[in-house]
Amino acid sequence: MMLKDKVLKYINAFSSKDVNTISCMISDDILIEDWNETISSRHNAILFFKKIFESANEIKVEISDVWNDANVVIARIQIQIDRASLDVVDVIKFDENIKISQIIAFKQ
Repeated sequence: MMLKDKVLKYINAFSSKDVNTISCMISDDILIEDWNETISSRHNAILFFKKIFESANEIKVEISDVWNDANVVIARIQIQIDRASLDVVDVIKFDENIKISQIIAFKQ
């Protein structure tokens, strides 16, 4: 599976609030950074996703563009959580096992 396809799978899992699929896709030492916080470790990342999913009735993600270079995929997306909408650029890095090792999210 190409890395772009992995990112699309991750985005679909996020939209579906599917923490189990995301859990299988991330590395043990994942690092997540966004405009509010920094999360490290698989355990803390799972708690982070659960918190987002439990706080939202509905999540929709529309993909504008996706770029791939080596082990990094950049996705320009629009996230709608309930009635709030965010334009975001995700920089997603994969490790040698094709697990997500880093997600850096930039709010536009």
